[in-house]
Amino acid sequence: MILDKYLAFAEAVNVTSSAISDVVDFGAVQRSIGVGEPLVCVITIDADADFTTTNETYVISLETDSVAALSSAVVLGSVALVGAQAAGSKFVINVPADARMEEFLGVRATLGGTTPDLTYSAYLRPHDGVDNYQSYANGYTISG
Repeated sequence: MILDKYLAFAEAVNVTSSAISDVVDFGAVQRSIGVGEPLVCVITIDADADFTTTNETYVISLETDSVAALSSAVVLGSVALVGAQAAGSKFVINVPADARMEEFLGVRATLGGTTPDLTYSAYLRPHDGVDNYQSYANGYTISG
């Protein structure tokens, strides 16, 4: 699967509290990006999600807003990770075809519980080929 660097919300980002990802700026004109080829947000778990105390909660949502901080965002879709999630797990949020995008589109990870710890990646991509896509845990190190 070919991924577009500019449509990556998060690449192996580690979060231990609620946070927003990078955002895509579509400009000030509202757009319907889901028209035509269906789009999805693919979320992959890059390292085993912490579930040590069994009360950890993880919700990942695709949101649009007129400000980059996504402070008053409209939620387009979300997925709740239930129980322990192993590296390589994949989740898909469909972009509604009729949704009007505000200027910014991003992903919010909402974490709760005693020791939440999540490393994930999130990409916007066409729906075509998602069913056959397999994510694997990172097995390499890049050094300069």
